[in-house]
Amino acid sequence: MAEPQRQITALPDEEYPGTKIPTVFADGVINLANSSHIVKFYLFRFDPSTKDVGRAQIVPCAQVVLPFDGFINTFVFLENAIEKLRAQGIVTDQVLSAARKLVTPAPVG
Repeated sequence: MAEPQRQITALPDEEYPGTKIPTVFADGVINLANSSHIVKFYLFRFDPSTKDVGRAQIVPCAQVVLPFDGFINTFVFLENAIEKLRAQGIVTDQVLSAARKLVTPAPVG
């Protein structure tokens, strides 16, 4: 089956996004679900307790839904960004290794 052709429109005239674009702060991604055409994931943040300084809870704060090709393109974009940060010395191999251990699920069985 042939891929549908997409028309690419010109970039906005403004150099920077307008002030009406919402800002979402998130501490990470809590889960991911997909079909053959769509990928959906929730962002989360740690919300501190108002009564106990040492406690916090994980709270979903936004849902992101992308077509599958958009998700892949986003992955490649972020992968390139990580490589630039590594080249600048901002992200180290140790930081990446620790993150991989934190978010990689343990083998089943």
